[in-house]
Amino acid sequence: MVDPNNPTPQRRLIPRPARLARPNLPPLLRSRIRVPEMALGLGLVAAGTLGSVLWAARGPSERILVAARSIPRGDVLDPSSVRWATVSGDRIVGISDPSELRGRVVIGDVDPGTPLQRALLRPVDEVGPTQAEVGLSLEAGDFPQGLAVGDRVAVVLVSAADPIGGAGTRVVALEQPAVVRSVERLEMAAGSRTNVSVLVPESSVLDIAGATSIRLARLSPVILDGTGRPSGTTGIG
Repeated sequence: MVDPNNPTPQRRLIPRPARLARPNLPPLLRSRIRVPEMALGLGLVAAGTLGSVLWAARGPSERILVAARSIPRGDVLDPSSVRWATVSGDRIVGISDPSELRGRVVIGDVDPGTPLQRALLRPVDEVGPTQAEVGLSLEAGDFPQGLAVGDRVAVVLVSAADPIGGAGTRVVALEQPAVVRSVERLEMAAGSRTNVSVLVPESSVLDIAGATSIRLARLSPVILDGTGRPSGTTGIG
């Protein structure tokens, strides 16, 4: 009711109901109450995993060749270098024909499991009609560290002083660069040496044979065309 002498209405206080106390359940019973929630969470995770697997299976897949081990730059590929792997995706870039790897050299270090691509490979240089393959036995310091198959090198010939003619030491470089065809490190009792085979112009074979010592200097690589062959002259021939 409203008091005529006091126009402000009086609020009627309604007592609040007493808060019910949570039952003090034993720990075992409380853990049982959480079991359905955990089961629901695990079910959602399993359903999400299964869905992602099924979704990936819907996409295209293909068997391609990948590196079976670490392949250093300049290595010639062989059957132990590669293995098969199945990959899925919209854009699969890789090699699925083993014949494409025959006689190919990797132009950079390749980690295990890396799909092999044509851009990573180049053909091994063959001996041309005006070329010769020359084997050199070199000591450490006669060639740059990390020399690999396919590197272009300058061949420097050092001839000792001529005891008869009195001429001093002669140092000359071949006019045309050579291409490294193989590198093999040998461990011997007297120390280690490295056998390096290079492709040189046929006309320079006698000059190389008459040199007292030989040095190799690595040159910048040539630009390859779409077929993996040098786009210009190799400087040999």
